[in-house]
Amino acid sequence: MLLFENRFLFTGDHLDWDRDRDRERLAASKNYCWHSWPQQAESMKRLADYRFEWVLPGHGQKVRLPETETRGQILRLVETMNGTQSNKRE
Repeated sequence: MLLFENRFLFTGDHLDWDRDRDRERLAASKNYCWHSWPQQAESMKRLADYRFEWVLPGHGQKVRLPETETRGQILRLVETMNGTQSNKRE
């Protein structure tokens, strides 16, 4: 990933936008980052310490969210990745 000017996060395959109308949220997928899911979850947890408003994935839709919403979504995603929430996306 690359964080530019504390505003734009270029994510590669690490993080993306799930544009399913029922969800519309930040997401991660084991299909793309299969090597070490626990390690990716830890990386995602560290990402919550940074402020940014644009998520620019390597594939798929870009999204702009308020910084506070971005952080909240990332923390919820970490819970999902660690199995503490039931809406995993694989």
